[in-house]
Amino acid sequence: MKSRFFFCIFFSLFSQVFSLTLKDKLQNALPGDYIVTQQNSVYSLLTIHKIQATTVILEEISIPAHKVSASKMHWKNWVENKAPGHSSWIMYEIDLKKGLCLESYSFSRNAFLAQGGSDNFIVTLLELPLILLEESLQKKIGPSPPFGEPDLRKTWKPKQYIEGIKCKTTQFNAYRTVWPKDRTELSQKQVDLYFDALNPDFPFPYWMQITDGSLSFKMHAVDSGRGLTSPQKHFPKKAPEFVGNAKKIDGAYRLTLKISPSFGTFKLYALDVNASKRQSIQIPFDINYHQESSLAHIDIQEENLNHLLQKEHDYIFVAISQEEPDLYAETNATFALINK
Repeated sequence: MKSRFFFCIFFSLFSQVFSLTLKDKLQNALPGDYIVTQQNSVYSLLTIHKIQATTVILEEISIPAHKVSASKMHWKNWVENKAPGHSSWIMYEIDLKKGLCLESYSFSRNAFLAQGGSDNFIVTLLELPLILLEESLQKKIGPSPPFGEPDLRKTWKPKQYIEGIKCKTTQFNAYRTVWPKDRTELSQKQVDLYFDALNPDFPFPYWMQITDGSLSFKMHAVDSGRGLTSPQKHFPKKAPEFVGNAKKIDGAYRLTLKISPSFGTFKLYALDVNASKRQSIQIPFDINYHQESSLAHIDIQEENLNHLLQKEHDYIFVAISQEEPDLYAETNATFALINK
């Protein structure tokens, strides 16, 4: 425990000066970069679906190991053929700047997922500061030598496969970090990751091991590559939803909208339900997002409504996505300006 205690102190001080993260590794990555890993009895393919300045969309497809032969699998073709036999197919949209998962969508369930679980694991992993391990500290092949004798063992390296072919010449950079203190079973555990030193632009580790006492979590790559094309062309957007009714606040009317951070821009309209032909009136508004609660406050100045709407007519408000007009929200209750 002493060695671990001193490593934690050293890590805390050193990481303030030097810090490489998986998020940094993504800076030079390309859409279609992928890794296939095995953990216990499941294969998981992780690929970069889309990457922008501040966000990345990751796609993860899993299949039980007994359903396939890894040595005979053509993983790119498998994905392009809609991954027959898969057990889960999830997209994660991650805000790299803020270090949070904006949305998770399961194509196998056709549903958005509650935040937590795999997306928290991925986001945390992206943010961990990594320390490059000297060769003397890296894993070795064979049992340790007797006390006092020199350690002449060769340095261990994981196997590497690219496009289904085992690489004969390999070179890895090994990094170490410590999982942050949280409420998970990984809390403050040591994490080792091995990256391809000959291809530093490739973002994914070929080996990851988390160890501490009796706990040992290992994830090794069985294939990797670039240029994977997914049949899922877009990350689905969640339709917004109005919460409650309009409230008058300091010379304005406030609407509350439950909305995904990745929803994008939208326009607000008022529909006159008393008119024989419903007329849509575009309404100017101010908006204030509360990302933690996925709520947005839409404030409409009273003078604008007095100018645009007819007194004692009933209206419903509609928020419509500018990028995807099929995504919209309507208020449940009607709104009316009352003559005084």
